[in-house]
Amino acid sequence: TPPVAPSKCKSFGSVCAAIGLQPKCCVLPVAGVAVLCTDPLPPAF
Repeated sequence: TPPVAPSKCKSFGSVCAAIGLQPKCCVLPVAGVAVLCTDPLPPAF
């Protein structure tokens, strides 16, 4: 979880990079078996 909530997709990567992490978007499936994570949208969006 980033220390601040990014307001735009472009800021998402920089917020995570500031604390040495890579941005990921994650969801918890309905069954609750595992967490599914993917890369966020490209910075151009």
